[in-house]
Amino acid sequence: MNRFYDIPSIQSRELLPWEAKRRGLSVTTGLFELIAQEQRVRLRSDIAGGDLVLDVGEVSDLASIPSVVQWFVMDCDDQRIAAGAWFHDKLFKAGGVVSVYWPDGSIKGTVRLTFEQCNKILCDEAMPDLGASAFARWKVATGLAIGGRGSFQKPNGT
Repeated sequence: MNRFYDIPSIQSRELLPWEAKRRGLSVTTGLFELIAQEQRVRLRSDIAGGDLVLDVGEVSDLASIPSVVQWFVMDCDDQRIAAGAWFHDKLFKAGGVVSVYWPDGSIKGTVRLTFEQCNKILCDEAMPDLGASAFARWKVATGLAIGGRGSFQKPNGT
């Protein structure tokens, strides 16, 4: 079994510009909303110390890879990154402060992950199970190290 618990897909819908605007979200990039799934979307993370879970209604741009460098890194909807990008976006939006769960779905606790740990969850845990080569993972990790820190939100209450 892989870190995604062998789920067949992650179902989402793209928000059209007027819906993104109505919600106060960016209209300059494609945004996707997680819709009801056959089973909960989870990622087993040794770095986080438990399962990370996506909730219905979460919104993601999949991967904030600027179009000018997508030729070098990869497309944001590439299958070797997209499923992991859902979790990476969640981690970045929360400033690394997220709940982790036991495999049975019960809550284990809350963790505070660093910028670097969030990137490692994407590049070293999620992407290998999605079929990304070591070189593809290095390109994403390098891109995040160079330009990703500005997207990492300050945790609430700090």
